[in-house]
Amino acid sequence: MGKKVGANVTYAVIVVLLSIVLVLGPTVADATGSAVKLTVAEMANLRFIREEEKLARDIYNVLGEMWGLKIFIKIAESEQRHTDAVRLVIEKYGVSDPAKATPPAVFVDKRLQELYLVLLSEGKASSLEALKVGALTEEKDISDINRAVGQTNRPDLLELYAYLKDGSSVHLRGFMAQIRAAGGDYSPQFISQEEFDVAMRGSK
Repeated sequence: MGKKVGANVTYAVIVVLLSIVLVLGPTVADATGSAVKLTVAEMANLRFIREEEKLARDIYNVLGEMWGLKIFIKIAESEQRHTDAVRLVIEKYGVSDPAKATPPAVFVDKRLQELYLVLLSEGKASSLEALKVGALTEEKDISDINRAVGQTNRPDLLELYAYLKDGSSVHLRGFMAQIRAAGGDYSPQFISQEEFDVAMRGSK
């Protein structure tokens, strides 16, 4: 990935999401005019992934400044686009936004708050450990997106999650390239070795 992280962002997907929001407004209606409501699981997943993408952005900004590694800054910019894409869908369905007013490093979901602190502690150990934090973050993103995909059949949500998962796979490949260039290695913690290998191969 390296120099082309930004170029790998599927800009067209963001445009589509923006178009959906602008055309349909903050809420969606079915053919009868009734408001379409998400399931409890769909809403919970959107809120969680909104903050999870923010977590990636926040931790990468800190580690990028700490170790002077450009890959963190580049991917943090991509994570901003990711969390913004989730925000658009959250607003479309009128779901409460946990990241609407929270500053960097602060999360409504206590699990993510604890995870942030753990990742920050590990990333402070060395530049190599920081890169491994990046790989773990992206791998966990993929795992959580898989869960969300399994709990919805809405085309717009599936499109969003496909966009996010593709981005996480690109980021994972970038971090792995840096880890191996530094003489290190990383084994998947949240997804199977098979899915990890698929992510590493990309669309080749």
